Amino acid sequence: MSTYTIKSGDTLWALSRKFGTTVKALAKANDIADPNLIITGHSLKVPGRADTIDQAPTAKAAKPRTTSNPSRPSRPTRTPTAPRKTDPEKPGKVRLGEVPRGQLAQYEYFKNLAKDAGGKFKTGSNQFNLVGLRTNTPTTANGGAGSYDDRLAVVWKDGAGKPHVELLRYNTEPARDMAKYSADVNGDGRADQGRLPPGSYEFAKSSWKNGFCLRPARDYRVQRDMNHNGRWDDSARTGGGGSMLFHGGGNSGTSSAGCQTFPPSEWSRFQRLIRSSRGNFAYTLVAR
Repeated sequence: MSTYTIKSGDTLWALSRKFGTTVKALAKANDIADPNLIITGHSLKVPGRADTIDQAPTAKAAKPRTTSNPSRPSRPTRTPTAPRKTDPEKPGKVRLGEVPRGQLAQYEYFKNLAKDAGGKFKTGSNQFNLVGLRTNTPTTANGGAGSYDDRLAVVWKDGAGKPHVELLRYNTEPARDMAKYSADVNGDGRADQGRLPPGSYEFAKSSWKNGFCLRPARDYRVQRDMNHNGRWDDSARTGGGGSMLFHGGGNSGTSSAGCQTFPPSEWSRFQRLIRSSRGNFAYTLVAR
């Protein structure tokens, strides 16, 4: 088993094609729970190779084996098949290969990402920043139950001024099976599901019927699926962002009607991370 140093822009799918293996094999060899989360500079174990990838010498051609029985026909050589495409690259898919190593470097990376997107970034002690990386996903994903295919960077400095960055799985779009909780904005008798568009927001600790949540500090404009095709290809904008919370979702579905939701384990982790927060949260949502 050899090693490869992850470079900016690398993905497990691209590396699996490069080295003649599969995404599943790479993830298993490196104990990677989420194939979308690989970090620039980290070493990656590549199964099934005898040489080191970064400095791979040219392999000598193997001599053909001869049979001890010339009258016995040799077996035809089988052409290897290409690895099955198990993790397709889709337009807009979140890629984190360019995130640098080290908490300080990651802190500066997400600070600059938020500012470049026009968002606010808080630098005070235990003032928390939330930087969301969105994969554009239709409401019909996962059979209409939604998909946790977005990533959230929780970024802050502790009381000693030490920077911290934690990455979590979450969701920023409504699921089709939650349409009954969306408003019929245009009065056509059908729910017009909505999501927060990329931009800068402010959230505060609050509560709702299911317990703890983060609630928008004011109402925000919402992108609506007014043509009801499950995608975000129309330009309709309305109010309603004040009801789009941060809260926990389910294991098999996101339980989102437009809120930012987390799988149960990630929601518990998120609540632990922000326990020491002071003041409101600066939330910047970026489409990648």
